[in-house]
Amino acid sequence: MILQHKVLLEIIENLRSELVQIVAMSDCFIDDEVVRLSQELDQYIALFHKLGFKKETIKLIS
Repeated sequence: MILQHKVLLEIIENLRSELVQIVAMSDCFIDDEVVRLSQELDQYIALFHKLGFKKETIKLIS
């Protein structure tokens, strides 16, 4: 596995986990921190796809 690929997957998974925890604690999808993390996660997912990594690979960490 390419190091860049693995690092991106780790970042995506960490942000996703953090987002889930914050939503569970705040019980609000429009909380500033939730929106910020969601946007950051979107950017990393877009980068992952832009670099040509396969979508199926993300399922391995879910």
